[in-house]
Amino acid sequence: MTFFKMLKEKNNIILNAGQREVASHKDGPILAIAVPGSGKTTTMMCRTGFLIEKHNVDPRRILSVTFSRASAMDMKKRYSSIFSRGQREPEFSTIHSFANRCINRFDGERLRSVNILGTRGFPSQEQLVGAAYKSINKYADSEKIKETAVLIGYAKNSMLDDEEILGLDKQIESFDKVLECYENLKIENSLIDFDDMLQMAHKLLKESPECLRFYQDSYDYYQIDEAQDTSKLQHEIFNLLASQSENLLMCGDEDQSIYGWRGAAPGYMLEFGSRHTGAAITRLEKNYRSTKHIVRAMNNVIDINENRYEKTMTTDNEEGEPVRIEIPESVIAQNRLIAKELGSLNEGETAAVIYRRNRSGFLMAHELWMANIPFNIEKSRINEFFWKSVFKDVTSFCKLVDNPFDVKAFRQVYHKMGLFINKGSMESLVQNGGLTEANIRNSVSGKQNIERFNKRLQDSRRLKHMPVRNLFEELEDGWGYADYLDDAGDAYGYRKNSSKAMFYIMKAMIVGNETPEQYCNRLRSFWTAISKMDGSARVSLSAVHSVKGLEFDSVYVIDLVEDEFPFHVAANGSGLSGGSMEEERCLFYVAGTRAKSRLCLLSPRNFYGDNDAALSEFLLETGISLPKEARLASKKGKAGKHHPAPEGIYIGKSALAVYGIVKAEANGVDGLYKRSAAKRVPEPGMKFIVATDELETGKRVLVNKVGSGVIEKVDNSKDKVSIGIDGKTKVFRISIVLQKELIQIEEK
Repeated sequence: MTFFKMLKEKNNIILNAGQREVASHKDGPILAIAVPGSGKTTTMMCRTGFLIEKHNVDPRRILSVTFSRASAMDMKKRYSSIFSRGQREPEFSTIHSFANRCINRFDGERLRSVNILGTRGFPSQEQLVGAAYKSINKYADSEKIKETAVLIGYAKNSMLDDEEILGLDKQIESFDKVLECYENLKIENSLIDFDDMLQMAHKLLKESPECLRFYQDSYDYYQIDEAQDTSKLQHEIFNLLASQSENLLMCGDEDQSIYGWRGAAPGYMLEFGSRHTGAAITRLEKNYRSTKHIVRAMNNVIDINENRYEKTMTTDNEEGEPVRIEIPESVIAQNRLIAKELGSLNEGETAAVIYRRNRSGFLMAHELWMANIPFNIEKSRINEFFWKSVFKDVTSFCKLVDNPFDVKAFRQVYHKMGLFINKGSMESLVQNGGLTEANIRNSVSGKQNIERFNKRLQDSRRLKHMPVRNLFEELEDGWGYADYLDDAGDAYGYRKNSSKAMFYIMKAMIVGNETPEQYCNRLRSFWTAISKMDGSARVSLSAVHSVKGLEFDSVYVIDLVEDEFPFHVAANGSGLSGGSMEEERCLFYVAGTRAKSRLCLLSPRNFYGDNDAALSEFLLETGISLPKEARLASKKGKAGKHHPAPEGIYIGKSALAVYGIVKAEANGVDGLYKRSAAKRVPEPGMKFIVATDELETGKRVLVNKVGSGVIEKVDNSKDKVSIGIDGKTKVFRISIVLQKELIQIEEK
């Protein structure tokens, strides 16, 4: 019986041509480019089994490395379910686990003399970063500390030199000084972080011939999963290991590279052929997960990226339901729409709500909790919200309304509502007689300050039995807390937009006419409910970065508005290493391709205080033709690209109601809504480009609904033209801009 016949008869595994090519590859380097849902892990396991059963390779001489411990366990489980016959199994490991074993064997004394941050009761990396900021007398809130810890990992995984690290100061002020202090604190306290382990292992493999020879003599075959998420440092380790046998399999998809902020280097995949002479490159392009409508929409989006292999995801699955776009009036309306649909989820079906930033999950979780719909969410993300400064402030204001002399609450917010009491006076006030009306009046100086305190006290007593909504209005207008968030953002480097968004989230969580006390009690119940979740629900809430490798029957991608998704630091190039619109597009692609049967994309009009938030350009890139009245332009007057509608993709009724194409209360007619297109007329003195030879590099053009710019690149082979507009490069399909008369030039 042949190997592949055995797979079919014993395990019901039928590999397609691309999968068989990878599975049957024995010697030499090979790159497997695997689209979402293409059976990548199964293919890798079949290749492992092929080496062992067909070529009698000792299982112990095969090392398979993947991204996470969960993935390594999944690979081991999959292999065992297909091939285990009681014999020894090959090794499935994470890169950090391999590094730890390497150091233990060849530098064990050093490893035993240090402890790893975040393990066995030792401080976390973020705690040490916070200590580093204090050491250089710099203030940093929890968000900045977390960002700095990420940037430290990025610097190490990217193998940056001192000059390049200095360049990261434009991302985080004084980053080089914080990093130096952080490294010194580790040395002083005999600590290392996880990225240090990779650096130590790399140094051993590079500088110790004995170490390198040991591993090269131990393994003949190296298989790397999720190659697009592998950093430069990790690639260097794999290249050293495989330099003798050259039997290196790398499996991944540069279109799903979403970890550039922590050093992922998908460029190594793109350079695989030039780095490995005679390498085989195979594409796994068949998606076994999603319907044709979903595959078609996601292909349209990812095809705009430039730094990728040419490939087209296909599927033999049914057409399925059309991809939906919904444009609710607000974030609350968006979440309620989803909650209503999830409440009638069919038995046995799974669903996911996916978002770009974790803050979106908090309000969605609250909506589902209120609707008694069980869900899964990473608890630490919810807990982070409850420890945010804005959350502590708002709940403290609620407590002060109930008791104006609550010491802990008063300490938290007195300076945030315009009461000027220096820290020494505040401590003296607490210790000498406590918080009383008379003591506070004696501690504040100046007539205006005393009058402000009297006003706050009167307001507190008035607001105690009023709806908590009144308190929020007072915080925004009367007490000036919203102004404080702006001022603190300017003074301390807070993300003031983020802080205000948190404030709006808390305001959006108000239910009915509840009092401040009732509001706080309900939030406490919400927190308790989250802590008791067991992860068994059929609905999952997750940021995009946490859904790699997962799939769901239905997927809702929410908050698809400009500056949120794509995230503004990528859109304007001010993020990590300049930000990357291509990586943001990969994130959207990953989110959409989690869906098996149904995909809904949502873009609320009112987004955390922005009453006319602009559509994410990714919605337009799906190929959905939005009506002329669509809310395309940003506040700067720009608009997204305009694409024709492929068959089976339509705009939901709520979107059409927004645009005035149908009435909001229109009868329940589902399906594809169409409207006749008006004849385009060029601007005075301009004409439409109707032939490819009119697209010339350097020529100034006017792009309909986008703005004027200069043609930067014309690539007829890829059907793409790149145009620089307002400092950004926009990529359009030539066939579409010609057919739809979207580009104008001056008449000669």
